[in-house]
Order: sequence, then structure tokens, then C-alpha cells
Amino acid sequence: MAAQSLPHDMKIATKIRASISAGVSMRVIFDSVVTMKNAPKSYQTFYKIYRDDIASARASIQEEIGSVVINAAKGGDLKAAELFLRSRAGWN
Repeated sequence: MAAQSLPHDMKIATKIRASISAGVSMRVIFDSVVTMKNAPKSYQTFYKIYRDDIASARASIQEEIGSVVINAAKGGDLKAAELFLRSRAGWN
């Protein structure tokens, strides 16, 4: 008899997204959801089931913070401009 796969649980997905937005590490997020109903017991299964939620939350926070840095750089903030140029334009 094959093992029944775990469902994608929206309560877990919501906690993952909120935690990523708050800057919490993936290991801490996994540890905080492992006791929830329908939670994966292994890190590998956690990533398999919630990969899209993780990727979406990471993209969202990077877009949000990135736009702040770019707007600051465009506004004349030299530190923000240097950060952008070093990380995205290949300056060293």
C-alpha cells in the first residue's frame, strides 16, 4: 500500500509566507510548522509541498526591498546606488 501524500495546507502556506516576509530563516520556519496538522515531518517534503509558496514569498520580498533601494538610488542616496551597482551592475 502506497503512503498517502500530504495535502497542501493553506494555514501552513500562510505561515510560511508571513515568516519569509518577516525575514525568518527556513530552518526556523520548518521547525515552527512541523507540529501543525498536515505538516511535513521532513525538510525535503516541506520543500516539495510548499516550493511555490516559498518561491513566491521570496520573490515578493525581494521585489519590495529592491524597489526601495532602487528608488533611494534614483533619489540620490549614494549608499543605495553603490549597493545596486555592486550587486546588479557588476561593479567591484
